[in-house]
Amino acid sequence: ELLRAARATVRGGPKGPDPEEQLVERVSRRVLELVTRRSGYTDDITLLAAQLVPATPPLELHLPALPDTVRAVRSDLGAWLRGLRVADLDRAALQHATGELISNAVAHAYPQPGRDDPVDLDIRLTPDGVVELTVSDLGTWVEPAYGDGGRGLALASGFLDELEVSHDDYGTCARGWYRISHPALLLRGSAATVVEPSRAAARIGAGIDVDLEDETLRLSGAIDLTTAVELRHSCARASRGGTRPVTVDLTEVDLLSSAAVQALFDASAAGRVDIVAPMGSPAQHVLDLVHLPYRS
Repeated sequence: ELLRAARATVRGGPKGPDPEEQLVERVSRRVLELVTRRSGYTDDITLLAAQLVPATPPLELHLPALPDTVRAVRSDLGAWLRGLRVADLDRAALQHATGELISNAVAHAYPQPGRDDPVDLDIRLTPDGVVELTVSDLGTWVEPAYGDGGRGLALASGFLDELEVSHDDYGTCARGWYRISHPALLLRGSAATVVEPSRAAARIGAGIDVDLEDETLRLSGAIDLTTAVELRHSCARASRGGTRPVTVDLTEVDLLSSAAVQALFDASAAGRVDIVAPMGSPAQHVLDLVHLPYRS
């Protein structure tokens, strides 16, 4: 019965709601739907399907060490990760870690960075399912100071399984490794559906949106090296220079960079700031890593 259902799907059975659904996903979904409908069993069922696919080409970028480079890298990396169809938390971890390593090169490698000062990214999927990323520059190594905006490398290390940083007279090279996973296909009632991807994927190249209402500052989008300045100014306006309490809601924030963390630390030091980040969100993972108080 499994073979009949799988054969019918491979030969052109009903397509799913996702136009980018892979064959292995469509087979899994249809087989679960057909078998559970006919048998009446809807519990304690696990189906494992495998599909041979072409190797994913590496993403290789050679860009100038400028602030806008961080956003360009995040956009290209987001498209590359969407091709791998990784789980949301894996995407967020790799976006955060890569963004911090690129930001570190842009902010610290060159005294006066310009278009002639390069930062390179090489990211690839190894045969055993590990994403290997390398960020390199030709600048001068600056020893990080945790109390003075030196959280970028610590955040990158926290999001990756492993991080190595080396430097010499020719520049700095940061290499990281992260094992990825795919979202599960879940059986819900009598139908099987893939867990929906986060809306963050569609907004990956956007800035941030700021909404202030009833002493609550609601932010959405990606707060990176560039938009962290807007976060800092928004906190100052909302708290009237630290003279009144303000709630900063990070529920819809897709990326919270070390520059954004520094802005939140400074706002907390200047006045009463109540930070909201739901459990499992990208912001919550960052705040846990840097030990900045928040509520869920």
